[in-house]
Amino acid sequence: MEQTLALVLLVVSMGLVLLEAFIPSMGLLTIASLASLAGSLVFGFRTSTTFGFVLVGAALVGIPLLLWVGFRVFPKTGLGRSMILAGPPAAGPRVDPLAGFLGKEGVALSLLRPSGVAEIDGKRVDVVTRGEIAEAGVRIVVIDCSGNRILVRLADDQQGGEQ
Repeated sequence: MEQTLALVLLVVSMGLVLLEAFIPSMGLLTIASLASLAGSLVFGFRTSTTFGFVLVGAALVGIPLLLWVGFRVFPKTGLGRSMILAGPPAAGPRVDPLAGFLGKEGVALSLLRPSGVAEIDGKRVDVVTRGEIAEAGVRIVVIDCSGNRILVRLADDQQGGEQ
């Protein structure tokens, strides 16, 4: 009778450890699991010393093994999928929204010293020159787009007029 009770308490202890891993109980399930494990070992050693050590070995091997299997299997179950957030979506090729401006011509809407506002393809965008100062109304060409920065230079016919 004590042998059966010791085995039942060991199984209950393992089940409570597994539940504690997935249900937040602020340690209440752990305390109940430890009490069940202690009871199991008491009844096991009362039966015989050998049976008590068999239960100790079963607990030392069984509880970590049960947790490992639980963590491997649980995320694949319906309940696990509903509790665990999905990771970020697979990253496809990153598209730079400003890359479409590369090589386009536009008109400076404000004084560029060296940054300002220009209209390129009918859109108002913030631009930066390579260090030149450009008056409003001059034509510009986009030579680089990196991050959120659009680098421009004066259009060829504008450079000749200023030199």
